[in-house]
Amino acid sequence: MSGDIAVSVVVPTRDRTTRLLLTLTALGRQTLGRERFEVVLVDDAPRPGAVAEVLSALPPGLPVRTAATGGRGVAHARNTGARSARGALLLFLDDDTVAGPGLLEAHLAAHADTEAAVLHSAVTDLSAFALTPDPHPLRPALVGARGRRIEPATLAGLDAAVPLLGPRRSFIERTARKVIRPPGHAALRWLGCIGTATSVRRALFDRVGGFDEHYGDLWGGEDLELGLRLAASGAAFDLLDPVSYHLPTARRDTGDLLPRFWRRVADRHGDPRLADVGTYLTGRLPLDELAARLAPPTGPRPNALPPTGLPRAGLPPTGAPPTGLPPAGFPRAGLPPTGPSPAGLSRVGLPPAGVPPVGLPRAGLPPAGFPRAGLPPTGPSPAGPSPTGLSRVGLPPAGVPPTGLSPAGLPRAGLPPAGVPPVGLPRAGLPPSGLPPVGLPSAGSSSNGTVAS
Repeated sequence: MSGDIAVSVVVPTRDRTTRLLLTLTALGRQTLGRERFEVVLVDDAPRPGAVAEVLSALPPGLPVRTAATGGRGVAHARNTGARSARGALLLFLDDDTVAGPGLLEAHLAAHADTEAAVLHSAVTDLSAFALTPDPHPLRPALVGARGRRIEPATLAGLDAAVPLLGPRRSFIERTARKVIRPPGHAALRWLGCIGTATSVRRALFDRVGGFDEHYGDLWGGEDLELGLRLAASGAAFDLLDPVSYHLPTARRDTGDLLPRFWRRVADRHGDPRLADVGTYLTGRLPLDELAARLAPPTGPRPNALPPTGLPRAGLPPTGAPPTGLPPAGFPRAGLPPTGPSPAGLSRVGLPPAGVPPVGLPRAGLPPAGFPRAGLPPTGPSPAGPSPTGLSRVGLPPAGVPPTGLSPAGLPRAGLPPAGVPPVGLPRAGLPPSGLPPVGLPSAGSSSNGTVAS
């Protein structure tokens, strides 16, 4: 910072002629004293020449300093201008924007009276010039539709001439007024960080690292991306009333460039939702839907989801009760459902946590549907016979060894004396591998009377 300079106006430019002349001429008409501001003009054209031509036609007295960046993109050009700026307040203005006479004074006063660190003032497009290319070499007047003209000599009466110049508010200008003040879109206030007629305190700009030069000269929203990071730092945003006039140039590649740019932003930020900003800016997504998609979570941040089709370690989506069934074809990491099974199906085959999935024996136990090798039930048997006419008589309560013979003179649960198999029967009542035990239910029925899933 130097002397009494309070505001540095950073103007990146590339191959502009008459539009740049009008931009600089309007800055020379500001009500703020010329000793209080400076203009830092950064030429990003690969081949210099246009800036020198414009400066030679500019009336004397405007405090202009210049720099050149050689075609590295508007973000780099703006950062270059900000680094050499001497004011505590940075105001970014495009090379096709004609500032109203009170613009700089209004921004400077507002920053003294508000906590908002980022201020944007209204910009009206003059669409009569949308199809008018910048003339080469420089001409003193820009001529638009129906012979409409704008030139340095007519800037003093521009407000009166505006109704004849196709005034309209651009899509992003309308967006700024929808998001900055209404409480319903607080998460989108950073969309008011528009690249022209926007001021930010220099200390805050430096703290977030300025514009991200990672995108090179890809067009599509380096100003809004700065706003995204400013919002993340806690910056407040607001709007000002003074009007500037934009001399737009129609683009035919907007529908392609905006989505490409915001896909890059989404990748760089690690937030796929940000790709939706490009969809919104091309008019294919309502603002309310964008706000809903980008709204911060209201509860604990959910774990990152795996690729589509893979379960999240057996857990249902955050806040949703388990449905009782894992994703198609995948067990839920051994976790049984916490509610009732679907009609007609049991939860047999979903082992407790830490036990291998269905089909693997549990520490020596057979798969679901086979008797458990003569182990007693863990509680008293229910009254009445077990399935298929077999009784669980003879199996004592858990933890109690059998005493003597079971009722009706039967041996103890069909088990022979230790180490001696019964004549003609397999050991421990188990059939040879792959054969069901004689007289016992086949696989598909379990000892607790439910059907295996």
